[in-house]
Amino acid sequence: MIRNLKILGLPLVAILAMSMAVMASTASAVEFHSESAHTTLEGEQTEPTEFVFEAGTVICEETVYQRTQESKTTAEVILEPEYVGCTSGGASVTISTNGCVYRLYEGEKVAEGYDFLTDIVCPENQVIDVHTTDAAKTLKCTITIPGQVKRKKVTYTNKGIGVNRDVLAHIHYSGTQYYQHKGTAAGSCTTGTFEKGTKRATVTTRGYFETFQVGVWVE
Repeated sequence: MIRNLKILGLPLVAILAMSMAVMASTASAVEFHSESAHTTLEGEQTEPTEFVFEAGTVICEETVYQRTQESKTTAEVILEPEYVGCTSGGASVTISTNGCVYRLYEGEKVAEGYDFLTDIVCPENQVIDVHTTDAAKTLKCTITIPGQVKRKKVTYTNKGIGVNRDVLAHIHYSGTQYYQHKGTAAGSCTTGTFEKGTKRATVTTRGYFETFQVGVWVE
């Protein structure tokens, strides 16, 4: 009889363990918050954005991220980037996002803030295009970055108080898959597929309702 009770009790133990795990997961969920249900998120880099490819390093002097958050609380945020003033080795670089965006989600508390995974989400048949040139503006390399998931990591830290609350994002993720296509200039890149692309940047994200700043934070 005791043996039978032990056997019957096993599923109950498993169910309780699963329920506790779900409760713990829910309790520890990290979300994005805003004082307004309709918030325009604007991110502005505070340090130059840097991409590291096999073909070389690309540095952008200005990067702006923008998107609208439609609720006061959400488990994920989508940001649409625009890169300006990009160079590699002193020569100009153009980056076309072609509708691709960054999706941040699955945040977790860490000592210095909150870490998030990042997806690159692109429309069908679209990629991020990076075109590097030489001093004469002859094409050296075309780098294409397709959509991909779970790049690590972006760390958010809350700053300020009240309506002036914003978040500082430290972006440093690696392992990005990309393709290089050789150009026609001297010293052009090697054609091939690579999986060690890196992006580094520091971005301050603020929230706005119409023309008024509203507090945004993560917890």
